[in-house]
Amino acid sequence: MSQSNNVAAMNTIFQFTGEHADQAWASTNDGVMGGLSQGSSSIVADGLRFSGSLSQENNGGFSSVFSDVNLDISAAKGVRLKVLGDGRTYLIRFHSDAVYRQRWPVNFGAEFQTTVGEWIEVFVPFIGLTQSW
Repeated sequence: MSQSNNVAAMNTIFQFTGEHADQAWASTNDGVMGGLSQGSSSIVADGLRFSGSLSQENNGGFSSVFSDVNLDISAAKGVRLKVLGDGRTYLIRFHSDAVYRQRWPVNFGAEFQTTVGEWIEVFVPFIGLTQSW
């Protein structure tokens, strides 16, 4: 199969549809800090569904899903997501094996905007990620 010079080869990391779909991801909500938000993921016909409700009560306001796998993405230029949006802004974050001041794991992330009720493809280039810990 030939490729255009403008399109890099892509490898699927997670497959959430089909006969051999990956498992739903685990969730972490603001309840770990006393908040009342509730969110989780499940595998449905069209992919991984992340749903729930956010609450700012008790200084809350976040819900997340994650997969705890080790991947070598050193040769990749970024990650492509296909998402059905609700109009909110989301954050994708990658945990690295680096540690800041021998204490905090270093993370890299970027925000992306969704469109209400529309499937969109989002490309997040690794070169544009913001570092945090």
